[in-house]
Amino acid sequence: NKLSKEIYEANKKKGFHDKEYSNEHYLMLVITELSEAVEADRKGKESNLKGFEYDVKDFEQFDRPEYRYKICFEYSIKDTVADELADAIIRLLDLAGLRGWETEYEYDVCPDFFNDKSLTELIYHGITALSDIALYPDDSPKVLIKYIEALAYSLNIDILRHVELKL
Repeated sequence: NKLSKEIYEANKKKGFHDKEYSNEHYLMLVITELSEAVEADRKGKESNLKGFEYDVKDFEQFDRPEYRYKICFEYSIKDTVADELADAIIRLLDLAGLRGWETEYEYDVCPDFFNDKSLTELIYHGITALSDIALYPDDSPKVLIKYIEALAYSLNIDILRHVELKL
């Protein structure tokens, strides 16, 4: 909940909320990020978190450390499956912050559900679930965040670390 408020406030300062949009508008942006995760998977783009952390180690000692961080991020993480899933979570947290929705939710996804399915199929199931729960907007971000977390876990992706790095 704290993170959703922080993301919303940061995006508001950047002007992302100067115009009012519907929930469907914001949820479609989430679907776009999930589609980008599918494309990253098709291209075999996986993040190299260990390489990134090695490359940025002590990056503050360099001139323009933010530039070095950006270069390392783009080389090791940007446009990967993990990066796109993080973008989807960030968009969901932004929507929750905008609407004042709580994001804590007790929802368990059966780990066996993720066995023997491609990422494309799993993203499809997430999007169709989102379409079904869009009728209940207060639950949409909560359920999909949990789903993406479970999906990332099944792929051995530290999704919260990727959200943090993206921010």
